Amino acid sequence: MGAPAAGALDVTPGTGWDRNAGRGIVMANAAASALTSAPPPADLYTLPPCRVFDTRLVGAETTGAPLVCGTTYDFTMVGGTCGVPSGAKAISLNVTVASPSAQGGVLLFASGAPVPLTSTLPYVKGLTVANNAVASLGAGGKLSVRCTGSGTTHVLIDVNGYFLE
Repeated sequence: MGAPAAGALDVTPGTGWDRNAGRGIVMANAAASALTSAPPPADLYTLPPCRVFDTRLVGAETTGAPLVCGTTYDFTMVGGTCGVPSGAKAISLNVTVASPSAQGGVLLFASGAPVPLTSTLPYVKGLTVANNAVASLGAGGKLSVRCTGSGTTHVLIDVNGYFLE
C-alpha cells in the first residue's frame, strides 16, 4: 500500500477531523455521535409467541379480508390474551405476509407517527414471507400497519416480547 491519493481524507479517529485539510467532517462527527449515544433504557420481557392478529380471520379488529395497500390500519397490541401490558412502549414480533396480490412491502410504526419510508417486510406477488422486527407503539398501545404498492395482502403478527421503560 502506498501513500493515500491526493485529496483523500485522513480522518483522526474519534474527532472526525481531516488531518490533511484541517477541516472537520460534519457527517463523521454526526455518525460518531449517533454510535455513542445510548438509546433510552428499556427492558425486554419475552413472551411465548402469540398471534396478536391475523387478517385472514374474523376477529375483534380483523374482518377476514386482506389489507388494501395504501391504507393505514391501527391494531391494538396491549391487553388481550397475549400478555402485552398497557405500559409497553414497543413490541418484539414476527410479521408474515400471506397471499399478496402484487409486489409491495409492509410498514410497521407507532400509531399516530409519520409513515416511515422503509418497509419492515418487502414481498412479491403470491409468496408468503416472514420477518422478525421491533416496532414502537403509539397511544393506547396501537401499532399502525400499512402495505405499499398496489393490491392487497393478508398480514399476521405474532408477538414474542415487549419493552418497558
